[in-house]
Amino acid sequence: MLRWWTGIAILALLLLGPGLAAQPTGVPACDLAARQAELNQGILADFSKCTVADASRLLAASGYTPKKRDDKAATGLPAETITHQTHDGLEVYLWAASGEGYSPPPAADPVRFSLKAPREVAEGGKFTLTINRNRDDGQPHILGLEYHPGELLTDAPATFTFSGNDSSATIPLQAAPGTSGDGDKPVVIVLTVGEGASLGKPSQLPVTITDTRAPQSYTVTTRGEVRHDAPITFVVTRTDLADPVHPTYDLNEDGNLLRQGKEVVFADGQPNWQIQVDPGEYGHCTKSVEFVLHTAGGDQPVDAAFADAIPADCTPPPLWPKVVGGLTVIVLIGIGLYTWPWFPPKPDDGSTPTRLLPTITAHANFDPPRIPPLILGERALRWPGATAQVRIEPGDTHLPDPLPVETDDHG
Repeated sequence: MLRWWTGIAILALLLLGPGLAAQPTGVPACDLAARQAELNQGILADFSKCTVADASRLLAASGYTPKKRDDKAATGLPAETITHQTHDGLEVYLWAASGEGYSPPPAADPVRFSLKAPREVAEGGKFTLTINRNRDDGQPHILGLEYHPGELLTDAPATFTFSGNDSSATIPLQAAPGTSGDGDKPVVIVLTVGEGASLGKPSQLPVTITDTRAPQSYTVTTRGEVRHDAPITFVVTRTDLADPVHPTYDLNEDGNLLRQGKEVVFADGQPNWQIQVDPGEYGHCTKSVEFVLHTAGGDQPVDAAFADAIPADCTPPPLWPKVVGGLTVIVLIGIGLYTWPWFPPKPDDGSTPTRLLPTITAHANFDPPRIPPLILGERALRWPGATAQVRIEPGDTHLPDPLPVETDDHG
């Protein structure tokens, strides 16, 4: 029985004609340009799915007489939508829906805008504010921007026009310079929109403007009087108590390394750190103990100046006796070499010994020719080669008086 009634209902729908034919929800598609082209060619165009107003305007311009007729059987279509048409000569009858049973589609949600920005920005630093939108509605939108408090930013714009088809846009902002040590400060950026737009999430953002710390600096001093018989105390003082960095230090004694690469670890919130160097760690004759602090800004050496005098046993003897003794020895050696031999041998006849006279010996060697004798020129003049050696032994020298006459005999 159910199947029989279903079949009857389907057959009835098919027989009711175009007025009851299924129609899509919403405004039907109507290509007016194509209809106009057909009219220009002398063809009566079919204006089904077009509005009565559009069809009447085009038909009247082409010499036809449009006449509206109500199609009471049509449901689910917007009012004034042509369901079908007939004509009698130049009279065209446009059958239009009354709008019964039509529910207009819900209006599209307005485009939504939201913000994005970094959580923290240093004083005087630059950052980027990003505005995002969920879809492109093809329309430019003028957006408003508020900053609370405004003095924390420099030359921040109050409005921004979002146009184009990109899903996001960026705005450069800059934090105002601050005073070092005055702490962090929050600024809230608020987005406002105009008609045809709505706010997404987040539409306001807090941004923390962080305090810019002054560069860390250290000073190294000695505490109390520095003496050879007492510990030496070095004190390191810092300016930034929240700095987690631990510098290192070396300890030198007269240029010799005692400690190397040791950490200076400050207690939380404490500005000072100190260390003691006991006398047993350095010698009692030490002239200076140097503390060298290694930091990111460079090395800071500090010399401990002793207030007491160096112990007497650390003073070396004067050098002048050694210098005088050395010079005396050199002079005596020179005199001895000059008067050698000191004790001449005694003559056999018992007479008083006299000093030996100096003895001069000489001998010459002739070398064989070093070049063939047939080679002439300057080199031939050096043949044959010859060498000579002379030896003088020390002794007394007596010159003849008168001196002999010079002769040309080289014998």
